[in-house]
Amino acid sequence: MNDLACSTFLIGGIFFALEARRELPMPYLTGMILMGVTAFISIIDLCLQRRQFKSRKLRKFILLTPDRKGKMQDPKLLLMLAAKEDEEERQRELEEKAKREAMDAGW
Repeated sequence: MNDLACSTFLIGGIFFALEARRELPMPYLTGMILMGVTAFISIIDLCLQRRQFKSRKLRKFILLTPDRKGKMQDPKLLLMLAAKEDEEERQRELEEKAKREAMDAGW
């Protein structure tokens, strides 16, 4: 989220800088170019981090509610179940990747 806000802010700054001045001196233009490069890098960083945020949910901060019998659930048990789900998802991804590599082995 931080990268998205950063890139939006930088692109907005470039737009504002273009609209604010009619004449662009060399240091001003250099600063705008560097702002554009920084915005581009933050967008690339956002794309690279997308895979990490895909399976991560705010499981640690889930409010624990009692079950139907009124008993509170064990938070450690819930974390272990969440870790097991993550591991199963990773295994599925590895299996899919292996299948794709096996099919593309002829190339």
